[in-house]
Amino acid sequence: FTLGPIFDGWLLTLAKQESYSQPNTLVGSVESVRGLTALIMALPCGMLSDRFATSRAWLLKINCTLFLVGSALLFLAIVSGTVRLLYVSVAIIATYNQMLTASTGTLLADSVPQTKLLEVTSAMGSVSLVGASLGPLLQCLLLFTLGDVWDPAKLRGSLCAGFLIGLPMLCLTMGLQEPRS
Repeated sequence: FTLGPIFDGWLLTLAKQESYSQPNTLVGSVESVRGLTALIMALPCGMLSDRFATSRAWLLKINCTLFLVGSALLFLAIVSGTVRLLYVSVAIIATYNQMLTASTGTLLADSVPQTKLLEVTSAMGSVSLVGASLGPLLQCLLLFTLGDVWDPAKLRGSLCAGFLIGLPMLCLTMGLQEPRS
């Protein structure tokens, strides 16, 4: 939703504002935390999804707590420009994304008839792609409206608007129910 090219641009402008000797280092280190966390959490998240095979919808609802905590911390980090908080929030969001991926795929496999699984999985992938594009698109439109000025204050507003994209998804996830046997 908010993590993407504009986020990386904001990190770069923040690093320059904070007089980092190598501004790209901040971008690389934050993105590395996100990637390494996703890698480390892939197996535990998959195992949790398998362990709670009869309550994956519940697991997704619990995962929404990670989304809320990670998003709130990321929002605070963006508004305050607190770099340490960025690392924590990005790690939480990466964990959330891994759990979402593990649980959603298996929930679909258990809930959709085998003959329709490919169709539903394809539709879900398309919807996910559109959803993943809407946040950056909204941010780009706001950036275009505010002017092509890459300073942390202007980018902050665009990034914070990206949080609006996550709210409908959160509401949909909270409405999930366990598949009927």
